[in-house]
This record gives sequence, C-alpha cells and structure tokens, in this order.
Amino acid sequence: MRDLNKIALGAVIAVGLGAGSAWADGSYTLYTIGNSVKAGEIHIQNDVQVDGETYSMWSVPQTKMLLYISPDAAYVTMDANSPVIGKPFGGGWVSTKSTRELRGAKCDEPVTDHAGVERPYWGTLTWTITSLSTTYDFEIKLGTCGGPEKPWAQSVDAKG
Repeated sequence: MRDLNKIALGAVIAVGLGAGSAWADGSYTLYTIGNSVKAGEIHIQNDVQVDGETYSMWSVPQTKMLLYISPDAAYVTMDANSPVIGKPFGGGWVSTKSTRELRGAKCDEPVTDHAGVERPYWGTLTWTITSLSTTYDFEIKLGTCGGPEKPWAQSVDAKG
C-alpha cells in the first residue's frame, strides 16, 4: 500500500522560521485558476506526521479534501523579497468523501492519511507562494492518482 509520503513531491525548501513568521489568518478563499470562480475556502488545520515527515494540513470543506504541504510553505515571514516566492513546494492531497460520494472515482491503489485512514482517491500537489508583500498569496496545482498536475486553485481573485 502506498502512503502519502511516497506520493509527495520532493521539492522542499528550508526557510528559517523565527519571531517574524506568520501565515496570515490561516483561512483563505480559493478561486479557480483561469476564470477566477470562487471554489470554496481553505483552512490551515495543524501539523501532522505522515510516515515520519511533518506536513502542514489544510482542509477544503466544500470539496472534502485534505491538503498536505511543507510547513516551510505554510509558515513564512511576510517579506516582499522572500526567497520562497515562486518556489514550488511539493505535497499531496486526499479526498475525505465517502465511497458513495466518490461515485466510483478512485485510484488503482489507496493511500493512508495522517490518521491511518485508507483513502481511495488522492494525488500530488504543488503549492507555490506568489506574493508575501501585503498578503500570503499562493497557487495550487493538483495531480490525481499519480497523473500529471494541472492548475487547480489560487488565493487571488484574478483571471489569467
């Protein structure tokens, strides 16, 4: 069986965390990339361990998803010149939908989430911070069942 750690992308950037670290308020509106349609809310939950690695877990209640990203991407110093701006941070996601809600959508192999629950529908993600000048702005790309990643959502209400 595959675990979330094995599906996480390897791009982890070390960021010195200190007293100036922040993640704004930890709740953001998500917009689709391209046409900027409101896609729901994303909320930082807490840090979790998956196969010995620490991830920052975010929930997206509207889509019943948990996102796992590097804490180095979640807790950053608000700085317009930060070296993390534009850097991809790898991670993964799992659907928390019931089998009935998934309506047959599942991957060939399930993964195990942070709580030891087997999840049949999952994928990789890339989290890219796009700005830290006045707000914490980011974009998310998702891959499903090991497939290629595609633009999914962003924290900025902008078309493009």
